[in-house]
Amino acid sequence: MAVKRIKSSQKKQQRQPRKREVRRSESTGPKVEFQGLTPGENRSERRSRETRERLLNAAQSIFLEEGYDDATTREITERADLGAGTFYVYFRDKREVYDALVRRANREMHRMWIEARRPGMSVEEQVVAALRATFDYFRSNAAFARLILIEGPPVDAEYTMRLHSGVGAELHGLLKDGIESGRVSEIEPAVLATVIMGISVVMGRWLLSPQPPENADAIEEEIIRFCLRGMRPG
Repeated sequence: MAVKRIKSSQKKQQRQPRKREVRRSESTGPKVEFQGLTPGENRSERRSRETRERLLNAAQSIFLEEGYDDATTREITERADLGAGTFYVYFRDKREVYDALVRRANREMHRMWIEARRPGMSVEEQVVAALRATFDYFRSNAAFARLILIEGPPVDAEYTMRLHSGVGAELHGLLKDGIESGRVSEIEPAVLATVIMGISVVMGRWLLSPQPPENADAIEEEIIRFCLRGMRPG
């Protein structure tokens, strides 16, 4: 009996360290697993978001290396190190992942515009900030901007508005308020917003062309002045 008690005591002593190890894992594990969660996001949603971002990043790399036409969904999935069918859980085809990349670029341009705005800015100053944010994005992301403006699928009028959906939608509201207050010429705000965004696309194509203008900065300033003249009443 004494031998059994000794063995039982030894087993308890051996189990005790393992029990403490489990506690340490439980206390630190969630901090690692939940790192990067956005408000209101659970683990499954986080994993889904991260998988989608991996596919987007892989697609952007493949598009830049291979070109849009030569890129395949298989290459994108392999670059993301995911299963063959995972791509189709998130995107219907190559064009859909491309469009998602364009929307991501738009969100970044919108963020840059928001950060450039200051309290008390006039309508004109906010329009200038939007144009400069767009030009700055094109310059700082030249390879990808060249893809979406020049080398990728053709950009028609509808696609241009999708490209600038965030900036364009807010610009439309800003111009509408300016028209109602008499600070902006009475032009249909949707038309004016489309013209301003279209001009920024044309300017971006020019800046990113194989032979960009040497006086690009001066042209950029003239484009901004042109837009402002078109906005002013009278």
